[in-house]
Amino acid sequence: MHADHQPAGLAKRLRPAEPPLAALPPPRGRGKRHSTTAATLREAMARVLQEQRVESVLSVAWQPQVEPTTPSVGRGRGAKHREKRVSETIRSHRTQSARQEDRSAALRQRCGWKAFVTHAEPARLS
Repeated sequence: MHADHQPAGLAKRLRPAEPPLAALPPPRGRGKRHSTTAATLREAMARVLQEQRVESVLSVAWQPQVEPTTPSVGRGRGAKHREKRVSETIRSHRTQSARQEDRSAALRQRCGWKAFVTHAEPARLS
């Protein structure tokens, strides 16, 4: 009975972990704050995986996205011969999250096994 409940518990933990990971870096839009550093994105992903206890079964990939912008230097409108400054905006975003089937199969294979320690003599054990 214990072995039957463990795979169901793993599936039950995986279901609620995937939607928060998919929504982690919010889409572009008004009032949406995105993570500018990779460290904050990694921390948020690790927090979701750790809360649901699925860090060994789910893998999440991310990459930085660099967007150059060229505003004019100084006040006023830009002109054809006006000096421009190049600045880059870095936005980290999640590219994919996937279940690692080999690791989840290994976990399912170990389901139902428990280790018991006793101080009984070998003669008393069956």
